[in-house]
Amino acid sequence: MKDFYVGVVLTDPFHTSIFGICVHNNFFGFRIVGFNSPQALAKYGLGIVGYHNYGKVFTHVAPHSCIVAGICLRIKNDMKLDEQAQAVLSYQNYTVPPAIEGVVLQPLKKHRSLEGAFMEHLRLNNGLVEGLSTPFEARQISVSWAVPGRINAFHIHPKRIQDELWCVLEGTLLVWLVDLRADSPTKGTRRPVLLSGEAPSLLYIPSGVAHGYRAGHRGALLLYAMNDQFNPSDPNEGRLPWDFFGAELWADDKG
Repeated sequence: MKDFYVGVVLTDPFHTSIFGICVHNNFFGFRIVGFNSPQALAKYGLGIVGYHNYGKVFTHVAPHSCIVAGICLRIKNDMKLDEQAQAVLSYQNYTVPPAIEGVVLQPLKKHRSLEGAFMEHLRLNNGLVEGLSTPFEARQISVSWAVPGRINAFHIHPKRIQDELWCVLEGTLLVWLVDLRADSPTKGTRRPVLLSGEAPSLLYIPSGVAHGYRAGHRGALLLYAMNDQFNPSDPNEGRLPWDFFGAELWADDKG
């Protein structure tokens, strides 16, 4: 099945109208397959106008500085499906995850070679992390190993400020962040973040943002820094149930 588009070109230097039918092509764009003018056909031939979504105006600079412009309209040619399949049909969602105020995701440079790989984790100047878009003083650095499939959620640190800086060195973590700060402009926002040892990043999690993770099928090695130190006599390790924001957050993607 193909969707067909009708393209109408407005003008050229000789005011010769060009009309054509365009076939949608994911790789090359809209291809003009017919003209109403022999002069135009001889001059321009079959040419690529450029790919745009239907309903959008397209422009193309043709030979001899001729400006070609037009609009493409879609003629629907929907496929009919089995009624039971149609009833449960859904489509993949590619929307960008919503931002949470203060959360920073900063890629790191992992230098690879045949012999292995090297990466700088943090550069410190009097305890302050350099190159981060928000001030952060590292006071404790810890390592956590997660077995495959482990869910560790949700953590929050309400007694005093404890911002964290996460980096996955091996494996993969699906991290969920939920803004619980009462005065935050993004209060209540949920955001998923995928951290991977293949393409390491720094994830800055400000205080008041609940956080938890699920490890991938190979488990994960998490290196994280905090701007506070763990105090066993007055722990600041708040916990919420793993499914407090919905068990579906941790469901397998089987689609």
